[in-house]
Amino acid sequence: MTAGSETIAASDTIKILGLNFDKNLKWGRHVSNTIKKANSSTYSLRVLNSILTRKHFKQIIHAFFISKLMYGSQIWAGCINASDTRRINTLLFKIMRLYCKDHNRTLTNRELCLTSGLRTFNSMRIVTDAVMLHNLFVTPINTNLTLRLIEQCSFNSRYPQRPFFFDYSVKQVGRNSFINRAKRIAELIPFTWPDMSRATFKFQMKTVTPNHIV
Repeated sequence: MTAGSETIAASDTIKILGLNFDKNLKWGRHVSNTIKKANSSTYSLRVLNSILTRKHFKQIIHAFFISKLMYGSQIWAGCINASDTRRINTLLFKIMRLYCKDHNRTLTNRELCLTSGLRTFNSMRIVTDAVMLHNLFVTPINTNLTLRLIEQCSFNSRYPQRPFFFDYSVKQVGRNSFINRAKRIAELIPFTWPDMSRATFKFQMKTVTPNHIV
């Protein structure tokens, strides 16, 4: 392909704002790059593990490890396959084991989650998607996405403050579509949330989302 006198070579991937978009719209390469980037922090975490308190060490994990692992997850996390999910969880359990100082690998994955208070990939996805959903409804932006969400939202009688999402266009929606994800997330929120601030909502979500989802 040419643009004027310049020749533009074809590429299998393109990087936009830190996200690696594949020509087939698959996310395997992005997951690999994300794991590599997050894994580069593990050596420093091992050094700090013997120095810091558990509270401060967890703050470091969130700031320098999980932030890299979950960057842009609202876009790609719902579209990756089971193999890539396992790869991410394997790395997370490795960090949980480091936090718990379980060098002999005596704790199960669920015990690691409960002991460390850290979350699996699926559990973090739920919180991330819920916060995004909260932002769209509490501080809406006049975009087609927001309007589409509102149009496809109703309220059920049992939980009058909880939105229920449905799709007019098709009888069944795919599990990776945002409408279906929003419906699933809304059903998991057992408290009244439209009037909550973002900080309060995030805190409440942390208390109700199970840490042992794998």
